[in-house]
Amino acid sequence: MTEHMFDTGAVAARRDVSGHVDTSMLVPAASLARRTLPVHDVLAPLFVNGGLECGTVVSVAGSTSLVMALVGAASQAGSWVAVVGMADLGLAALVGCGVVADRVLLVDHVAQPQLPRVLAVLAGAVDVIVVGALSVPAPRVGRRLATVVRERSTVMITTGPPLPGLDPWMRLRVVDEQWEGLGDGHGYLQRRRLTVERTGRGSAARPLRHAVWLPDADGSLGAVGADVVSICGDSDSDGDGGTPVASWPG
Repeated sequence: MTEHMFDTGAVAARRDVSGHVDTSMLVPAASLARRTLPVHDVLAPLFVNGGLECGTVVSVAGSTSLVMALVGAASQAGSWVAVVGMADLGLAALVGCGVVADRVLLVDHVAQPQLPRVLAVLAGAVDVIVVGALSVPAPRVGRRLATVVRERSTVMITTGPPLPGLDPWMRLRVVDEQWEGLGDGHGYLQRRRLTVERTGRGSAARPLRHAVWLPDADGSLGAVGADVVSICGDSDSDGDGGTPVASWPG
């Protein structure tokens, strides 16, 4: 992989042949500040600043539905979302979770040698990249991708096994799932309670657990009271990702 594929330097100013600086190309300092993309109010307690911090990598394990719910509010606020390597995830499912169809790119299949290049290009074009169960060839490539994400103020959400060299700033993992509505073996599933555990580093280092309805009785994302619980340590963080959770909808 050649270095030019990961050229992340933005042109801050342009010099003409006389050596003068074209100030029209200067980037205002305020625009370089880290932005936060909105998330649904029900999910906001999981995040330090109440939303997805641009320039960071977030790992999500245990629920495709949670991934879709995370990006819905950002899409509705005008952000573009790219989904890479999740061929089983249809556009109807994304729209059902609040993602705006006109602001989503679906990249179903990427050849492994081309993955770093594709992700680097997308990082300069969209606000959020959701990555499925893909792999990068070496840790150094993962570290370069992390640099691309940081310098281009993109949010990358990984849903598969950890990518070498791409250390998430925050990890969200479903640790418990409970469906309601079956009764004594009859009736219809009405809603599902998910308990999500957050671990991470830096400002997200304090572990906590937060319960949500996904879906709730109305088929949407719902709150479970003020159920945010701080936990000591992260003894479960090396587990197998918790109980597998079926995607919703679809």
